[in-house]
Amino acid sequence: GKSYKERTSQQIHHPDGRPYDPRDLPLTRSALDGEVVTNVEAMVNLPDGSQREILINSGPIFDRNGNIAGAIAISQDIGPRKQIESQIRKNAARAEVLASLSQAFAEAGLYYAAVLSTITHQITEKIGDASIIRMISDDNKWLDVVAVHHPEHEALAQLRRVLRRRRLRVDEGLSGEALRTRRPLLIQDPSVSPNHELLYQEYNDWIKETEASSLLVIPLQAQGSLIGTLSVIRPRNGEHYDADDQIFFMSLADRAAMSIENAVLFADEARRARELDALHSATSALLSTLDLNELLSEILDAAQSAIAAAERGILHMVEPETGRLEIRATLNYKDPRIARISHPNGTDYPSVVVRNRKPLLIHDALTNPEAAQNLQSNQTGNFRSLIIAPLFYGDEVIGTLSLTAARPFAFTKEDLRLLVSFATTTSAAIQNAMLHAKVQTMAITDPLTEQYNRRGFFDLAQREMERFSRYHYPLAAIMLDIDRFKEVNDTFGHRAGDRVLRALAERINQNIRQVDILGRYGGEEFAILLPETELFKACEIAERIRSAVANQPIIESEQGPVKLSISVGVTRATKATTTLAELLEQADKALYMAKENGRNRVEIL
Repeated sequence: GKSYKERTSQQIHHPDGRPYDPRDLPLTRSALDGEVVTNVEAMVNLPDGSQREILINSGPIFDRNGNIAGAIAISQDIGPRKQIESQIRKNAARAEVLASLSQAFAEAGLYYAAVLSTITHQITEKIGDASIIRMISDDNKWLDVVAVHHPEHEALAQLRRVLRRRRLRVDEGLSGEALRTRRPLLIQDPSVSPNHELLYQEYNDWIKETEASSLLVIPLQAQGSLIGTLSVIRPRNGEHYDADDQIFFMSLADRAAMSIENAVLFADEARRARELDALHSATSALLSTLDLNELLSEILDAAQSAIAAAERGILHMVEPETGRLEIRATLNYKDPRIARISHPNGTDYPSVVVRNRKPLLIHDALTNPEAAQNLQSNQTGNFRSLIIAPLFYGDEVIGTLSLTAARPFAFTKEDLRLLVSFATTTSAAIQNAMLHAKVQTMAITDPLTEQYNRRGFFDLAQREMERFSRYHYPLAAIMLDIDRFKEVNDTFGHRAGDRVLRALAERINQNIRQVDILGRYGGEEFAILLPETELFKACEIAERIRSAVANQPIIESEQGPVKLSISVGVTRATKATTTLAELLEQADKALYMAKENGRNRVEIL
């Protein structure tokens, strides 16, 4: 057969696999060179095909004359010892990694998002595995992905797309199985796993496409309650997870769950602090202002401060006369057209809340079939998440408070509960401001014609006069008076006279702009201020009003139709006009000219 050298090279080799030269064997070195050889490690191939790791010590044998007569070697099977040493080193390395991860988790602080991100990134950085954290939703129905990381950028991008594509129920996938059994789920080789259906539910074909070597899903528990799952995935060409890996990752999951629970508790405390601060802000708003528009803006600001996920806000109020919802305040909207949006059809979210008298939480508007009919428009901006609370005064719904966010599942039930509590607190402030506004309106409104009285007219007209003085915009004024109004009272009675004044105010309103200011100046005399209006345009408006009054009866009375005419004076502000009184005095002079020149006419001065 084979030579001694060939047999030796096949039977014994270095621990790293290199064959031994027979001349280098300890026994040979001792026999030929008289060398004492100690603690040489080698691998021996046994006839049954197995291998043993041995430790060899050898020494020469001398005869009486001191010559080398032979050699002796003692070998010891050190395989079990080596395995123990390897396990000790492996455990020490794992303990070091576990301690390092625990420290990293602690250093992440108490902020929920930072803790979750740190856990997944540290697993990838320290161990080289991908990781996914899923948390159970507030309603205990869903497993939401809250953090994910993978050492390979392309695989990470693909994984994120897969996880975003479909939301996982708590009873689905590998994570659902781990939660159901409350035990880790180890898949050593996904390519031959019997759990193919569960794998597909959670990852579709991603595991197969990325050739993951092994996968482990561990339930996360805090204070005995399930809060989610930690999944770790060993990328391709890695060693399969074994029982020791499972124990290691279970320890890691316990530490991760503790960090997550602490972050959740901190977030709850922070939320409660925000809630108290929001309610305090609402109370402060109640005490600080009775101006309704200012109050509504302050309420939106306070609501966003209390609910961190909110990006935009809208406050609707129910218009008492029409029942329509009108936008009265907005937060973080730049398009001024939004202020003109109202909801007459009742299919939008705010109208649904008013009709049902219940708050509303929309996790993802794109999955809701009514999304296109609701706030999703160019004016209100795109959103995915929405919370709305009704504003009550007693049993009556007076409006809604809405907050939106661009990302889905931005708001929780706790956020909605806080918004409802906040809305309850602010409703009283809104009602007080509305009552105050009503009282203020009554103080500046003529009760007969429901137009501004002399005080109200002067208050608003003075502001326009100040704008004229500052910016020199065109400004015109009209004074008009009913011709021979005493005859109307004498002929048709004072009650008919009152109806004439109301009808005249309505007819004037029909022929002026919304920005124009109309007031009952006194008796049967009315004043009109026309901002940013040139004199020729003011004359056109004055003539239109005169014709509208003269060409058809003003009212129908028991004695028959009441016909009348008016005299009108028109003027404009000039550089020489310094006060509102001067402007109105000039218009009154023009009115006097119209009276002197035959009545039922327009005069300019």
